[in-house]
Amino acid sequence: MRYLIISFALFTSLNASMLLDKSYPICIEDFYVKGGKLYYLKSSSNTWGNTSSNYMVKNIYYGYVFNSSSGSCSPNNTYKQAISLGLDYFQFNFLMALTGLLFGLMLFYFIASVLVGI
Repeated sequence: MRYLIISFALFTSLNASMLLDKSYPICIEDFYVKGGKLYYLKSSSNTWGNTSSNYMVKNIYYGYVFNSSSGSCSPNNTYKQAISLGLDYFQFNFLMALTGLLFGLMLFYFIASVLVGI
C-alpha cells in the first residue's frame, strides 16, 4: 500500500511537456490554433508565442519533460515501457486513467462495505 501511495504521488507530480518541432526545438506546455496561427506557451519563460506566416510547424511531439535547470527538453522515460509494448502517448494515458478509476472504485467499495457492514 505504501508503494501505491508513493507511485501515485510521483505520477501526479510529473509535468509533461511537448516538443514543438525537431528542426526548431521549443518545449511548450499548451497550444491552440486561431486565425491560421499556432499559439503556444513556452516552458522556459511561461509566456505565449505564436508562429509567423513564413514558419510552418511540421509536428508536435508529446511525452517530453522540460528541465528548468538546464533549459532542455528531453523525452520522458516513463513512456519507454509503454512504447516498447506498442502503446502511443494517448493510449498509455487512457490506460492509466482507467486503472485509476478501477482502483478508486475498489477503494470506494471496500470503504463502503466496512462502513455499511456488508
